Amino acid sequence: MPAHLDLRTILLSLEKNLLLLMILAALAFALIAPGPGNAMKALGLSTPLTCLVFFLQGLSIELKDFLKGGRLVSVFVWGFLLACLLAPLFGWACSAAFGMKDDDLVGFLLMCTMTPTIASGVVIAGRAGGEKTTAIALTVVLVFVGMLVIPFSLKLLLSRTVAVPQADLLRQLVFTVLVPTVVGQGMRLLFPKIMQNPAFRRIDKDAPSVLIGLLVYLSLAPQAGKLAGISLVKLLVLAAAAFLVHSSLLAGGYVVSRRVLAIDRPKSLALTFVCSQKSLALGAPIWGNLFAAAYPLAILPLVVFHAFQIFLDGFLATRAARTQA
Repeated sequence: MPAHLDLRTILLSLEKNLLLLMILAALAFALIAPGPGNAMKALGLSTPLTCLVFFLQGLSIELKDFLKGGRLVSVFVWGFLLACLLAPLFGWACSAAFGMKDDDLVGFLLMCTMTPTIASGVVIAGRAGGEKTTAIALTVVLVFVGMLVIPFSLKLLLSRTVAVPQADLLRQLVFTVLVPTVVGQGMRLLFPKIMQNPAFRRIDKDAPSVLIGLLVYLSLAPQAGKLAGISLVKLLVLAAAAFLVHSSLLAGGYVVSRRVLAIDRPKSLALTFVCSQKSLALGAPIWGNLFAAAYPLAILPLVVFHAFQIFLDGFLATRAARTQA
């Protein structure tokens, strides 16, 4: 297959990534029109918007797929180690190697401690030929387990740089992430036909990305002046660090799954793509509520990391699918 078709596939994948487009739009509007964002932030809309994001994501989880997915202890143990322990460790090593400080350090390590994405990891794993049920099971387990691990990971990684309010962070994760997600899933179980409505399914799919973009806009608008001073060198350093961490998670996840644990290829692909991805949907609200005031540009590492994981995973998933065919 000609190389230019791979590039075309990647570009189409990026165009379809509404979350990335919304984040870029948020950055642009924060620069050119910060006024409305400042006004909405003053009204205290950040927390209700975050709750709504995870309520909708709770609706998107298909619990029956979770119940029949995986069933291998080694898959879940290795997935936990990869997503919750090795990812923060790799992030710390890269941040030290690149000499990150202040906003860059806080944002980069924040992203590396996040749980897997609720949607895109499953979609990309399926595109690569991974087992969807295992991908969903891993995602659900690691999202809930990760909420218990994140406060301790951030405390350990950032204790020398910034005071991490563990109690506040845990409280935020419970009331703005866990509770809305459970309520959303409860609504799906009580009204199973609601997701059969095409219009509602479209809203449930696209609305979280729009809401996250709005949340980022509300947080960045007060810092419009600082955004204009970002250097190209800073962006390149963040891009290189993001590439190293994510590619290490991808390579390590697949090689250990296949060659050490002897897990079959579909489950290995599901584990690799799910556990290597980090959730901007979770990272952006945490940054906005706990770190934006002191580290207003710490959102940049999250955005750069997200862009690279989508770019690289879209390419690799296409290649994996062709190899399998």
